[in-house]
Amino acid sequence: MDLLVTLMMLILFIILLVFVFSVGLMTPVVGKRNILFVIFIGFMVGVIGGTFFISPIYDDIPEIVRGFYEATSNAPETVYVDLSHDVDIKEFIDDVRGVEGVKDIKIEYIFLKTDNFTSERGELIKNGIPVIDSNVTYCKVDPRGTILCGIKGGDPQATIDRISDWLILTGGIYTKYSVVRVSIDTNANKINNLREYLSSKGIAISSIKGPVEEKIENLKASMPPKSAVVVSCGLIGILTGLAGIFIDSIMAFLAAIRRKLGR
Repeated sequence: MDLLVTLMMLILFIILLVFVFSVGLMTPVVGKRNILFVIFIGFMVGVIGGTFFISPIYDDIPEIVRGFYEATSNAPETVYVDLSHDVDIKEFIDDVRGVEGVKDIKIEYIFLKTDNFTSERGELIKNGIPVIDSNVTYCKVDPRGTILCGIKGGDPQATIDRISDWLILTGGIYTKYSVVRVSIDTNANKINNLREYLSSKGIAISSIKGPVEEKIENLKASMPPKSAVVVSCGLIGILTGLAGIFIDSIMAFLAAIRRKLGR
């Protein structure tokens, strides 16, 4: 949500409060017995405004704060992306190294989703993959059809192809899809450069780790639920309606205070 939309939603919410205030001003005409009606109108209008105008802004607070931190901090951040098998990994790595602010990029692991296999076959796979490819440092398997391998170098695409061919030849196990997890080290104030490059390639960020992201997570944990924000808007509507009802008394009270302070 951009700044213009945010300002428009705030203005619309204020307009609703002005309406509630105007209803409160009418109490000398409609009678004090209708104070409960004004309170009800204030609460309902506040809740409606909170739901449609304030809640979207509230949802965007973490992203607004993240943008501020990223613009003002050079703290190190690690960006994780998952690349499908049809991405040229070597070309991707070379391109990312040229993005301003990127310090390092490395392959975290490769993940294969396969046909299900037995536990016994899983042990054979776990022990056999590091033998058929020396670039594999460890291997974790799940008989429900998942294989995760850490690699120390080489071409991850070639490793995936080698493993897939070996699985078919030795057990008739087909690979449904594969993912290469890559980590990219950069600075918080340069992360938008990386976002723009990834977006141009149609690649989504899986996760981000670092001081800025920790602050955002702490902020999210401390934020009250959205329902509490909506109810608070309803209470603001009630207070606005009451202010309209008792505006004369409020103004007289403030005038009295000013006279006392002026002495």
